[in-house]
Amino acid sequence: MIVEDETISVISLRLVLKRLGYDICAEVPSGEDAILCVAQKRPDLVIMDINLAGKMDGIKTAEHIRFEYDTPILFWTGYTDRKLLEKACNIEHSICIVKPVSPDQIGQAVGKILTKQQGLSGKGF
Repeated sequence: MIVEDETISVISLRLVLKRLGYDICAEVPSGEDAILCVAQKRPDLVIMDINLAGKMDGIKTAEHIRFEYDTPILFWTGYTDRKLLEKACNIEHSICIVKPVSPDQIGQAVGKILTKQQGLSGKGF
């Protein structure tokens, strides 16, 4: 699932993920929408920006998703503030990558977090 409020970023990420062979169950612009969508769709992974439309930022949204659903989070952000990135990356089972990123970097990050989650849960995706 992609949680991003910038249309061009959604399109770009969608193209990369589809080319890498991943299915996208939903694309939503806000944290509030993300929480509702995770409850309905139960994605294997949420790729999320930190800055989102709506009242919740990506960090608060990720904390809620991790607490309620144990879904891993890949933060895909343009923020470079060290404290903010540390806060995001300190969320259990999350990884942060800073834009701009190459398709290879996205693929490596997705593969890493899915493999890590699979090992922890003992089940396949």
